[in-house]
Amino acid sequence: MLASGLAKIQLDKVFDSHGNQSVANNTAYWAANSNTGFRLAKSTHEYNDAENPYSYEGRNGFVITLTAEGVIPAGE
Repeated sequence: MLASGLAKIQLDKVFDSHGNQSVANNTAYWAANSNTGFRLAKSTHEYNDAENPYSYEGRNGFVITLTAEGVIPAGE
């Protein structure tokens, strides 16, 4: 949520038939060395500007934790 309360995005977990959060594993993400999988969610977006308010519900969203390691070449 923005500190002003003007806008917010909320992610709600999507569960599989066993009651666990749905996760898409073994999916490469940019140049990351590894990741924990895409934890799937449904999102709600709200913007409360007086002139242009809007709300979207049930959009797909995800959370991912990744690891990226590397060496910065000398001189950069």
